[in-house]
Amino acid sequence: MVDIGQMAFEAAEAGVAEVVRLLQAPEDLERLPQLVTDAQGRARANQAALSAALGAQVDAARYGLELLDRSHRHIARLRSAIEEIGALCAEAGAFVEDSGPVRALSLAHLNVSAVLAELSDIVDLPARAAAVEQLVGDDTSLVAAYEGLTVLEGTAANVKEAWKRNAAKRRGIGELFSYLDRVEEAMEAFEARLWAHARNYRELARSNPRLLVDVARVVEIQERLDEHCRRTKAGYVKPRHYRERLMVELAAAIRERAAPVIELCKRHGVPNVKLKFDQHGNKVVSEARDYLGALTDVVRVDPVSGRQLPAPTDEELASLAMREEEAFEEDTWLGAALGGLAVLEADLPEAYDYAAPCFPPHLNAFDALFQMYHVQIATAVDALGQASSALTAKGQLAVIDWVVAYQGTLRGLGVQEELVRLPVAPLSDDTRPGLALLIEAYTGRMEATLNAWAANILAQDVAGAPQQMSDGTLRTPGAVDFFRLLNEHVAVVEEVSRGEVLYAAACRALKVMCDFTASQSTLLARGGLPLEMLAALLNNNVDAYGQSLEFTEHVQSLLEEGYAGRLDVEDTCRSFLELAKALAAAVCSEVMRDAGLAEQFGRLYAGQDWASGATTATVVATLKDYFGDVSTFVEPGFAKRIAEMALDEVVRRYTAALASTAPPASEAALRRMTADVEELSAFFGSLMPAARASKGAARLCDLRELLAAKSPAEVVAAYGRLLDAVPSLTPQQLERIAAGSIPITPQQ
Repeated sequence: MVDIGQMAFEAAEAGVAEVVRLLQAPEDLERLPQLVTDAQGRARANQAALSAALGAQVDAARYGLELLDRSHRHIARLRSAIEEIGALCAEAGAFVEDSGPVRALSLAHLNVSAVLAELSDIVDLPARAAAVEQLVGDDTSLVAAYEGLTVLEGTAANVKEAWKRNAAKRRGIGELFSYLDRVEEAMEAFEARLWAHARNYRELARSNPRLLVDVARVVEIQERLDEHCRRTKAGYVKPRHYRERLMVELAAAIRERAAPVIELCKRHGVPNVKLKFDQHGNKVVSEARDYLGALTDVVRVDPVSGRQLPAPTDEELASLAMREEEAFEEDTWLGAALGGLAVLEADLPEAYDYAAPCFPPHLNAFDALFQMYHVQIATAVDALGQASSALTAKGQLAVIDWVVAYQGTLRGLGVQEELVRLPVAPLSDDTRPGLALLIEAYTGRMEATLNAWAANILAQDVAGAPQQMSDGTLRTPGAVDFFRLLNEHVAVVEEVSRGEVLYAAACRALKVMCDFTASQSTLLARGGLPLEMLAALLNNNVDAYGQSLEFTEHVQSLLEEGYAGRLDVEDTCRSFLELAKALAAAVCSEVMRDAGLAEQFGRLYAGQDWASGATTATVVATLKDYFGDVSTFVEPGFAKRIAEMALDEVVRRYTAALASTAPPASEAALRRMTADVEELSAFFGSLMPAARASKGAARLCDLRELLAAKSPAEVVAAYGRLLDAVPSLTPQQLERIAAGSIPITPQQ
């Protein structure tokens, strides 16, 4: 143990030593007050630290005593529990022989608890039913009524299941079961009311959207209950499939709304107006009678000419007898049908703005409503399409115009492009949509009309005389009239659509162009057209080629993406150019068919006229006379082409003449042939490029070289060059030509 006195003595000595150390010098006495103050401060600090340490030790000692006391109590409790466990084990050992009765008692307790719970539910049924009955008739409490009925129905199902488990004890509970059946009847009545609200969604969306939201909430809650029953495999609870039922009811409402319109669309040709006629068959437009019913005035129209007849005299009025007849008027019928379709179309923006927001997003309400309407509208359009061939062009275009506008409405509502097209409806016997039938009927009628006009235009062109333009060329008004009509018909379609309809019309227009060129080709093959008409038709087709390019370029610029590249533009436009080439060949043939030319070609290489140069001079003079007209009548580019054709024909005629009448290879004959080449080259050189004229002249030079050949090799070389211009030159003809200068065998 520490000696406190000894510690105090040592502390006093240490204090004296410290004072001596601090006051060693006399001047240290001046610092004595300061040293006293410092010593007192350190003493107080040491005292405080000592007090704190002492307090901590006291607290630690107190906490240790408390822990010790608590440990004693727990040990005592543990000993008591061990003794109790031992006693219970001894008691349980005594119950081993009685385990069966104990188990039965436990099961009985469980059954009694379940029965009490079921009885509690049964006792509460009247109160719950009364509360729900008050809610069922109130539309503002639709969700609460549904939740109450669902709870009642679940309770009733549990009660029935409980009684079924105790089938032997079901005596006297008939009234209870009839009461439980009333719960099912109440649920059926609620569902009938619920689906009536669903079918009335259009009016509710505008007038009472909250009620429509409640309908959607009921469907959503039941959907979750069905999912819960599927997960828990509660087989005795039948799923209600409210979501599918909701879609069925909405579709039924839309079918009911569209049914009158569809029925009206099927009534084409059914009399829908009453018309009045007099005894002479004149249509009565209007009539006036006095207060006694006597006829005072009448306006009549001749049924054949459509002209209004003069006002009748008093005697005629007195003798007029009226009769009424039922008739079908397309404008009245079609106006009513399209008006009904417009009402259905107007429902879609309302569904988008008012009905769709009342349903949860995962139901995709607008998509479902749109597709239901889309099918009904497609069915109505199919009904109109079945009568497409009987409709007038005006009626066909009116229906097509409405469908295109309807598709524009769908695009404005954000419908995907692949869903905008009308689906195939049951009314399409050949599985073709009504819109396709309408487009085909309209464009087919357009094609027939244009072909008829084109035939009339061509007939009038051929029957009349060509007109000479200010530049001297000849033309007929046919090409201008043809493309004017073509543009007018296509312009009507442009105002309606720039997609499928315009594409179909453009395809028909291209076919009409091909038919027009085919008709001209048939006319050309028939022959008998004078030179002036051939020149006029040639110029017309050159102009038509340019106009066809402008027409197709304009149409392609209007067509929507995906349609422009599908038109067969190049071949159609080129058909006019190919026909112009054929007409150029016909002009050349008409020139070369001249009897005077044929006579002069027959005199070549024989007689004094040829030797003197008169024959070739006459040929050149005749051709010059013809080409004076051709150069004036025909477009410059094709006038050169005709001159080239004429040069080739002249080479062929000179070759044929030389093959039939080959002169001796004398100097005079060779000089004459050289002079012929020069005269013909000079003439044709004025009509075409010099290079092309030189090529033709070279073939004529080959004739001279063939006649003047000194060896078989020279003959073969000249013959090879001539074959390019005159493929019909045979080895037998070559043998006759060369016989005048050098003998050559067929083998050579």
